[in-house]
Amino acid sequence: MGVWERVDRSFLSNHGFAQDEYYIRALKNMNYRQAAEFTVSYLGIDITPEKLFQEWNDTAVWEYGHTIEMKPGAVETLEWCAKQGLGIVLATVSDRLLSDAVLKRHGVYDLFTGFTDEAAADVGKEKPDIYLQAASIADARPEECILFEDILKGIRAAKQAGFITCAFEDASQAPDHKMLQQEADYYISTWAEGLSLLKRYRGEKTS
Repeated sequence: MGVWERVDRSFLSNHGFAQDEYYIRALKNMNYRQAAEFTVSYLGIDITPEKLFQEWNDTAVWEYGHTIEMKPGAVETLEWCAKQGLGIVLATVSDRLLSDAVLKRHGVYDLFTGFTDEAAADVGKEKPDIYLQAASIADARPEECILFEDILKGIRAAKQAGFITCAFEDASQAPDHKMLQQEADYYISTWAEGLSLLKRYRGEKTS
């Protein structure tokens, strides 16, 4: 989310607007289409969604390919899942160029079973479509999947669709932390906790 804030601030500056905290906060939980429509309406600029996407992507692709680090323990968790033969699917509403850039940079791209496509992403995470597609890619039923997600609307949508939900604490979602703890089946703040949860589901003893 820090990357997207930098992208949004850069966009405002490039188009001659002052830094607008309301605008930046409003975009955080929107997908591309929603963000484009809101931007055109709120800022009153004459630009097509396609040009908006391209400008945002050009900035974000560089950021994803050069600045984002993996959360501590994420690589170990992915490697453990892969060794166990578990399906690992990335459900993202961002352009695949972004996730591909960061995952390949850190050498974990090939650990993934698959990725959701843009058709499901365009719906957003307030509906379960993207998660149901991820389960299908993994050849599993929702109730057989543990969903790790940091946004509240994603947890709600996935839980309604029958997924086991685990909310991951992230600073960008601080206002929703209490609701995430209440509504998700599990709540973690580190990938060490996530790996321990996965091992318990596999019947392994954990300390």
